[in-house]
Amino acid sequence: MTVTISAKGRDFIVVGTDSRVTFKKTDETVSSDKVKKINQITKHCVLLMAGQGFIANKMIEDFIGDFIKYKDKNKIDMKELVNEFETRCKKKWNNHYSDVNERPYITITMAGLMENDGGKFITPKIYTFESDDTFMAGEPSIPYFVGGCKKIPNYIFDKKYDPNMNHDELISLVAYAISESIEKEEYVGGEINISLIREDGITEISKSNIETKIKKYQEIEKKTHELFKKDLKDTY
Repeated sequence: MTVTISAKGRDFIVVGTDSRVTFKKTDETVSSDKVKKINQITKHCVLLMAGQGFIANKMIEDFIGDFIKYKDKNKIDMKELVNEFETRCKKKWNNHYSDVNERPYITITMAGLMENDGGKFITPKIYTFESDDTFMAGEPSIPYFVGGCKKIPNYIFDKKYDPNMNHDELISLVAYAISESIEKEEYVGGEINISLIREDGITEISKSNIETKIKKYQEIEKKTHELFKKDLKDTY
């Protein structure tokens, strides 16, 4: 399993993942903490993977090699990406896993910026492709989506997310949510990878920057908790 987060800003998107993949090898469970789960496919769009990582990664690699490779990455429309990816995933999935009972769980998220009527890439979009829904493209009703181990990030985002957050604030929230998942979930781990998607392209956030933001967020949460306990004690 894993955790992936895609969160919309006003005219940007922040995406983040852990880097752990766990899989069965004969009778033992094997894990790797060095897997990259943010796959850039155009100047303004990425694919994130959760679940059976190696299968999801192969599906993404095939999509990039068979389709994206022959397109102008600066001009390709996101709607075309969604339709093409959905069609290819359904076909490959049904061909490889005809027995429904043997199908592994996979969630792939497409996150990026769609071009508006003025020709600017400033409209944030999130689409999901889940094996349980035979990879039918879905669009979350809320401005963020968590793939994989959802419980902890969803709880944090439900309490802390604000659609008016700036870049730094949203990056900090994504980093903190993933770090809390790593601390509490067995199948989430490794390094935290975060990217910021803006009109000028995709920027990978440095590991040192991520660590600094997590520490600051943890300090704020600790102080808030201490103040709450003090207020509670004074009240009663």
